[in-house]
Amino acid sequence: MAKIVVLGSINVDFTTKVKSFPKVGETIKGNQFKISAGGKGANQAVASAKLGGEVMMVGKVGKDEYGKYLVEELQKNGVDTTYVLKEGISGRTFINVDDNGDNTITYIAGANNHFTKEEVNAVDFIFDKADYLVLQQEINMDVLKFVLEKAEEKTCKVILNAAPCQELEEEYLELVDTLVVNEVELAFFFDKELIIDKKQMNEMLDTLLEKGVKKIIVTLGSEGSIYKDEKDFFEIPSLKVEAKDTTAAGDTFIGAYVYARSEGKAVHEAIQFATIVSAIVVSNEGAQSSVPTKEFVMGFIEEQRLNFDF
Repeated sequence: MAKIVVLGSINVDFTTKVKSFPKVGETIKGNQFKISAGGKGANQAVASAKLGGEVMMVGKVGKDEYGKYLVEELQKNGVDTTYVLKEGISGRTFINVDDNGDNTITYIAGANNHFTKEEVNAVDFIFDKADYLVLQQEINMDVLKFVLEKAEEKTCKVILNAAPCQELEEEYLELVDTLVVNEVELAFFFDKELIIDKKQMNEMLDTLLEKGVKKIIVTLGSEGSIYKDEKDFFEIPSLKVEAKDTTAAGDTFIGAYVYARSEGKAVHEAIQFATIVSAIVVSNEGAQSSVPTKEFVMGFIEEQRLNFDF
């Protein structure tokens, strides 16, 4: 049985390269267009699997032409798809990527929103064997909460990527071992549009810890990441690379982090590893296709003479 179970979204990505993002009411010309496999859940599963992790994906794709394609892409990248079900239309993600490598994303949940509590119960036994259960918020929130309740009875550690921003009551935060958010998602928990400074961020993290979260990772893009639990606090700087596409950076970070943890690495080492892998991804284009193998990562570490030993 897989060490890592990812329960979440599986989407087909429609990506357009643009010089800059359109203003309200503006029509612009796209430079490139491509269709590829994506979805936060699938991206995270693929990242862990391509690095060498034992990964099972639980989720739903459509019965349309894209459903078969999405399952085949997961399998091609080493993910167990035994419990990927089919219903309706596949989830769709519409992505604009500008010349700076930044992106805007709109998604249609499709089949992802039709995963049911009964279907969760049917795969309940999977959680018994897993070391880590990875979740995101691109599925029906009632089902997500149900999964968190089920996982409380298990020994697997729950990693929740609270993206995209959606309401999650405090009682469910207590069921999360590691919460992963970016600045926007962290601010959302406190009904704020932005975070003023690191002092305010630190106060927010303390509040979330008081609400029962055990560990918190805040990803800050080019500024690196911050980690905090009841005992430890540290910052990990990013690696400076030329960004071509940041679309899968956050998902890859999580996939690489949980892979490293599943291999017995300490939190600090796992975040360092995830930072390196994410740097490789943003310097390439695409989502799942840009995720490197572990061998490639090791070669990158040696080539860049980084002080890191996995």
